[in-house]
Amino acid sequence: MIASGLAGPSTGFAGFVRNAMMLDVEAGAQTPLWCATQPHLERGGYYHNTMGLVRLRSDDPASNRDKAAALWDRMEALAARFL
Repeated sequence: MIASGLAGPSTGFAGFVRNAMMLDVEAGAQTPLWCATQPHLERGGYYHNTMGLVRLRSDDPASNRDKAAALWDRMEALAARFL
């Protein structure tokens, strides 16, 4: 998880937990930037910032195009409430 500040400032104990467990914005951007610049990445996996390529099980919902499309549509609908 990335401490982007989108949820607002974290102070006290919440700030301590955030700093101890989350990546800062610069570190969190490294994996997506790397993936965006690679021409032949393997499909059907998840690229983790420390574990590299994590292959999904065939029964993982993320491997199902219909479920993935439904999730995307739902996320767009939720995001539209805040724009």
